[in-house]
Amino acid sequence: PVVLKLADTTLAEGIGERGQVLDQFDCVKRTNHPESHWWAQAEALVGFLNAYYLNGNEELLPLYESIWQFICDFHKDVEFGEWHWLATIDQANHPEVYKAGGWKAPYHNGRAMMEISKLVDRIHNKNN
Repeated sequence: PVVLKLADTTLAEGIGERGQVLDQFDCVKRTNHPESHWWAQAEALVGFLNAYYLNGNEELLPLYESIWQFICDFHKDVEFGEWHWLATIDQANHPEVYKAGGWKAPYHNGRAMMEISKLVDRIHNKNN
């Protein structure tokens, strides 16, 4: 129930205009933080696909696809590989942006891809 409630709340309040998950909310100003960090997108992929696996709600699949498209369009470094820390649309205001780090490929996005692979197999087996 917690996973599904989190997916519903994120769907209602945490999706940006480009289909990305907004990873910070200012409770005082009641606004979403506009920047996109790689880890929130990676974890959202897993979370929404897991929610779909749990409840079969097909409305979650286009959201999953829009997050993946956002990653491909703005986080993926097509020239050198890997994902950018911040989406390319957010990098102009942050000269300290980098791609490598202990929490980067070895954890969030690498783990997310492995979890997605397992979930796709589970969904396939459940539907057949």
